[in-house]
Amino acid sequence: MGLQPRLLSVLAEAKDVRVCDKNPDNYGITKSGVEIESPEAFSKNAKWADVIIATGSTIVNGTIDEIYDMNPNTCFYGVTISGVARLLGLHHFCFIMEG
Repeated sequence: MGLQPRLLSVLAEAKDVRVCDKNPDNYGITKSGVEIESPEAFSKNAKWADVIIATGSTIVNGTIDEIYDMNPNTCFYGVTISGVARLLGLHHFCFIMEG
């Protein structure tokens, strides 16, 4: 959940990928060969996926519970969720926080 263009380009080269995004300006456009879908497609896509990689902004926009409930092994990315992920023991990666 959440479009991050560079991450998408790398993942799409290696795997079949589906993307949902909350920004309606992105719905239906194609990035790195993947059509961006609306949040309404999330449940279907989550059932299809082996892994969910979600933006840490879900902690701010109120969608984290839905995402985590679909798959507790979701991996969140970005600095926004870094502290919360550490406190709650969530899977997380953030290149800024590495080191």
